[in-house]
Amino acid sequence: KQRFTYNEIDKQSDLLASGLINLGVQRHDRIIIFSDNSVETVIGIYGILKAGATFVLLNGSLKSHKLQYIIKV
Repeated sequence: KQRFTYNEIDKQSDLLASGLINLGVQRHDRIIIFSDNSVETVIGIYGILKAGATFVLLNGSLKSHKLQYIIKV
């Protein structure tokens, strides 16, 4: 129920991008976001894109066998 400004989302996604790069994420790496709709998902998407990577958005309600199949592909 919390509200964020665009500026706050921008700053948080910058921090995430920096953290991902420090962890060794490189351009075109794929990163899975396993979540429901939330501000954290939005920050994750922008942070991943700012790091130069690609995001794969998966619904948090996926069953484990479907998630395993998607990750293997």
